[in-house]
Amino acid sequence: MEILTAISHYETERWSWSEQRATASTVTDTAFIALPTDFLDEDSLMITVNGSKDPLRRVGYEYIDKIDSGDYTGEPSVYAFYDGQIRLYPIPDRAYTITFSYLKAQTALSADADTNDWTNEGEALIRARAKAAVRINYLNDAAAKQEMMAVGPDFLCAAEASAYKSLKIKSDRRTGTNAITPYCV
Repeated sequence: MEILTAISHYETERWSWSEQRATASTVTDTAFIALPTDFLDEDSLMITVNGSKDPLRRVGYEYIDKIDSGDYTGEPSVYAFYDGQIRLYPIPDRAYTITFSYLKAQTALSADADTNDWTNEGEALIRARAKAAVRINYLNDAAAKQEMMAVGPDFLCAAEASAYKSLKIKSDRRTGTNAITPYCV
């Protein structure tokens, strides 16, 4: 249980193993397209038109709902999320390739022998958080509670903070965000 809770705590952060790309084809006169099954959060959506990729712009679902009379088709330029799908506008007038760049959810762990990137790449981080959570929540360990107060609100113990810092540095070297993220421990 605490392993799954530890994974849940960190799964929405960008890690080198959580970046994914997938493609899907639109269907003529169909506004909706399914998200990849392992989709967690989007980086970008691109549309391929005549061999060239162009970005799609994210808008609110209400915006598309308001402007879409259902009569206008063409090359989609905007999208919105709705019910595990994306809605494109204009409604595609032909088949287009949509490229999703996104953060992927890892395969859920259910059996003792199951593995995923969290148990491989992020093992030290997840182990440190789960172990500290057991000490704090189940063993009522006073020293563990005191350590949790000392390391601050983001971590349960110093080992977790250290594992996070190490893993984040390693992962950031491999990710393609081209952004600088402030980091404090």
